[in-house]
Amino acid sequence: MDKKGHESKESSKMKEPLVFGIVANIPAEFHSSDLRSFFSQFIESKGFNCFHFRHRPEVFPHREICDKNNTGKTSCCVVRLLEVKLDELIKKYHGQNWVNTRGNLLSQRAVIKRIKIGKTIGTVYVVRACLVG
Repeated sequence: MDKKGHESKESSKMKEPLVFGIVANIPAEFHSSDLRSFFSQFIESKGFNCFHFRHRPEVFPHREICDKNNTGKTSCCVVRLLEVKLDELIKKYHGQNWVNTRGNLLSQRAVIKRIKIGKTIGTVYVVRACLVG
């Protein structure tokens, strides 16, 4: 709060809820630089609170919007951001064809969904991530 008792923009942002999302169907050949390029506008607007890409292979590909003939391996990444930013991210990028750093349009499409993480029991997280919507 400032001297007049008003909340600063920084402190009001801290009270907004952070949520988790999944960025999926990432082409296996993608690197962090490709993702930075693809999400550049969102990154510049400070959209992500945490985005840590580790080439996690997907077990269940998201075929509902993918090229059915594409049998390539894909990766996914869990992201953390403000709830309003997740809605913006989904509207802007979900279903869009991936574009690599060379500007090549790929047949695979980005899959971005909200996920819910289970509660903790003692010091162990219940690893129950449910895709929503």
